[in-house]
Amino acid sequence: MIELLGASIGAFGLGAIFQSFVQHWLQSKKYARERDYNEKKEAYLGFLSSIAESEIDPSSKNSIMSGNWISRCNLFGSENVRALLSRYLETNPVSGVPHEDRPEVMRKLIQEMRDDLKRT
Repeated sequence: MIELLGASIGAFGLGAIFQSFVQHWLQSKKYARERDYNEKKEAYLGFLSSIAESEIDPSSKNSIMSGNWISRCNLFGSENVRALLSRYLETNPVSGVPHEDRPEVMRKLIQEMRDDLKRT
């Protein structure tokens, strides 16, 4: 009888430790997913805001800010977002003349950013 009581107490203790470990692991994964999502969201929205601001006021300050947000998108974004950002830079207007592919590249880039956030 004492052996059964000892085994029950031991099993209960191990079960609590295991449950605690699993809860910690699940919380860590949830925190990492939330952090990744927020980093991506901030980078994508910052990029879109900065390019809108650059269109309104094409100054060197706004250009630097756009570059900063592009760097953050390259750091946190998916491979597809990085490829489309590269294509976006390739379609920069030359002497104020828009590149013919720019609207399509922007459409694809925004859609990929949405898809990337949904996957995160």
